[in-house]
Amino acid sequence: MGERLVALAAALRRHGVRVGPGDVVTAARALDAVDAASRTDAFLALRAVLCARPQDLHAFELAFAEVYGVPPEESTAGPVDLGGSAALALPRVGLPDSAPTRRPDVKEDVPVPAAYSDVELLHDKDFADLTDAARRAGRVVLRALARRGPQRLGRRTRPARRGGEPRMDVAATLRGALRTGGEPLRIARRARVTAPRSLVLVLDVSGSMAPY
Repeated sequence: MGERLVALAAALRRHGVRVGPGDVVTAARALDAVDAASRTDAFLALRAVLCARPQDLHAFELAFAEVYGVPPEESTAGPVDLGGSAALALPRVGLPDSAPTRRPDVKEDVPVPAAYSDVELLHDKDFADLTDAARRAGRVVLRALARRGPQRLGRRTRPARRGGEPRMDVAATLRGALRTGGEPLRIARRARVTAPRSLVLVLDVSGSMAPY
C-alpha cells in the first residue's frame, strides 16, 4: 500500500497538485479508517485528503487511474454544494452579558468550614506531644508522600508516539523512508524519560532537638 501511495503522490505532482510527505501520511491513515478493499471507499477517502482545491479533482481522477486503474463510476461525481445549509453545522457559542444581573430573592452561598481532620492536626503538632496512635498515623502519611515523590525529565530518550513533547527521531525516520521510496510515511519520535528527583534532607542536630 505504501508504494502505491508514493506513486499516487508522484502522479499528482505531475498533474500540478501540491502533495507533500505529510499528505501521504494522512492518506495512509485515511485508508486505515475505511475499507481499503473497496475501490469506491478508497477513492473517496484519498480524494478527501489529497484534494485541497476544486481544480484538483480532475487531476486526482487522472492520477488515480494511472496508479489504481479507472476509478469507479459512482465515485467520480464532484462534491455536493451544501449552500447555506452548511452554516447549520458550525458551532454556536453563547456569550454572557458584560454585567450579569443578580436576582434579589436569591441568596449567595456562604462558605462552610471544613470538617474535622485528625491528619490535618499532625501538620502543626509538636512531636513531643504525639501519642503512639498519632505517630502511627504520621508514618502512614509519610509513606504516602514517599510513594508520590517528585519526578524530573532525564537526559535519556525512548521511542514515543504521542504525549508530552516528543522530538522527531531523524535517523529512524530516514531509515523508514528508505523502505518507501524516499517518502517518510511514518515520522519516528523520541521523548525524554522521567526519573525520580533527588531528595535532599536538611536535619537540625542542634541542642533544641535533644528531646526528639
